[in-house]
Amino acid sequence: MAGNIKTNSVTLGDSATDSQNFQLRTNVDGTATLARGAAGNLGDVLTVDASGKVSLPGTVIVNNGPCFSAYQSVAQSILSGTFTKVQLQFKEYDSTGAFDNTVNYRFQPNIAGYYIFHGGVYGSVPTPIFSLLYKNGAEAKRGSSTTQDNAAVSGLIYLNGTTDYVELYVRQSSGATITSETGVSLTYFQGFLARSA
Repeated sequence: MAGNIKTNSVTLGDSATDSQNFQLRTNVDGTATLARGAAGNLGDVLTVDASGKVSLPGTVIVNNGPCFSAYQSVAQSILSGTFTKVQLQFKEYDSTGAFDNTVNYRFQPNIAGYYIFHGGVYGSVPTPIFSLLYKNGAEAKRGSSTTQDNAAVSGLIYLNGTTDYVELYVRQSSGATITSETGVSLTYFQGFLARSA
């Protein structure tokens, strides 16, 4: 209604049991909520923010889940026979600021859910290498060399949204130290929220 300055609420359903009815609330700030239950005891089912983005609390996050892509801008020495954390100094994008590109080189989101990750490491000389995804300091997924000097890894990993984090590691066993190649298409790490918990 034109000129309305208050929140409107409409009950949907005619069950005698409040929890089997819904309430649709529209607000003067342009937001709306569909909830189950009676006034004062509502459980949100769906919300729409002022920009039109929809979220389903506790189930799926639409349009606003964390995502990032980082790559190496400074070459790194990779010792033979050791697991080395890959230092990724440049962020191509980071929607929620959850990737640390200055100290720990890790992704630690504040939303619990199932995340898809992909990383690649390119070595300076032709030698078999492989890359790994580490969760909370322990190996979670391992990828093999796709060529003699390029290794990729992908995986779906659950993160709790508070303390869990993921890092990219690399290992090579040439018997000598090699150097990583830098650049957005050579040594990189990226991920996104596929489904919230």
